[in-house]
Amino acid sequence: MADQLRLAKLSLHAVMDGRFVWARLGFLPDPQYWQSVFGPGLLKLLHRAPFRHCGKFHDAVAMASSSSATALRSIAFISDLVLFDTPGEDQTICEFGPALLANGPNWNGTITVGDPPAVKLLFKGETK
Repeated sequence: MADQLRLAKLSLHAVMDGRFVWARLGFLPDPQYWQSVFGPGLLKLLHRAPFRHCGKFHDAVAMASSSSATALRSIAFISDLVLFDTPGEDQTICEFGPALLANGPNWNGTITVGDPPAVKLLFKGETK
């Protein structure tokens, strides 16, 4: 399909819920943005409740500390449940990865058709 569309690269600005959906589809933050803003921003969020109480906390810290933006894909798929207890609101149960990314910063990113893991995610294995 990517060949048929003659795509080499797609760019996006991920906001709101799209912050984790796009990561699950193979998009990555621009490398310089990952290292200067996104990764450090996630590390700050991780140390807040409810994230620090999750069994995958240490794995997520290692991923967010990575120098490679590909770590975002792994974070997006952490499905352990976390309980959000916001004062004055009902408790909400969410998946760890999507909840973390939904609370993180907006980001600019790309998907490169020459990146096999990205193509597999975006086209769900359809690479012909």
